[in-house]
Amino acid sequence: MAMFPQFPQFKVLVFLVDGLTKDAIANIQKQLADANPEYDYCFCSTTYIVSLEQLHHSIHNSLQSYTSDQMQTRTLNAEILLNLCPVNVISEALKRFGISEACSSAVIIKILGREENTIEVERFTQSLGTVVPITDDALYQRADIAKFKKVYKLNDAEDPSDLTRLAIGASILRGC
Repeated sequence: MAMFPQFPQFKVLVFLVDGLTKDAIANIQKQLADANPEYDYCFCSTTYIVSLEQLHHSIHNSLQSYTSDQMQTRTLNAEILLNLCPVNVISEALKRFGISEACSSAVIIKILGREENTIEVERFTQSLGTVVPITDDALYQRADIAKFKKVYKLNDAEDPSDLTRLAIGASILRGC
């Protein structure tokens, strides 16, 4: 569980799930398209996520936009995906950072009120696949570094911490 001192009214749960089947991913995409309230989660492909810092930056910016009524998207979950993206286009963010059948692992984010129970969220994520401890190394291993560098227009960076900082910088500079 991630805590943001600036937002004590929220609990942020972040899970890394492996072993998602194509059928499970197709079902998730259908439920998201139908706006099923039971699927009020942010489902991120691990292809372009290299660290927890990158995720935390996106979540923090999204919560900041949400609490100040300045969101660019309709939902907080879509705002998280937009804040991961190096371009300020929601369709591009959903296409690149949203869950897809091309990747069998996903980062699942759920933002709750401070008093809400987390047990249902944990059961839900466990029903989708194998929940793996989320660490920088685990994220880096699942990322497609060649695609990551192409999306963020990074040529020379190799160190994971450099990739993280450059990706965050690209997201900040995109004009939001």
